[in-house]
Amino acid sequence: MDIFLLISMFTMDIFLVILGCFCMLTAFLGTVLPILPGPVIGFVWLVLLQFTAHPPFSLRFFVMWGMVLGMLTILDYIIP
Repeated sequence: MDIFLLISMFTMDIFLVILGCFCMLTAFLGTVLPILPGPVIGFVWLVLLQFTAHPPFSLRFFVMWGMVLGMLTILDYIIP
């Protein structure tokens, strides 16, 4: 592989991890601030990690957690 391609992939991975950490901190804030949707932002963090060079999760994992997140979000608005 070309060294510049490796550097750009590594830089993008670092950027995605930093952005993911920001999303996770925002999701933690969403647990105490009712204006922020904490679980949804946490799921965005998982999606960002999937776009790195070595994706850690499978499609089955995302489908299962997506359904759990959907039910949790609906219940959060129905049962305040």
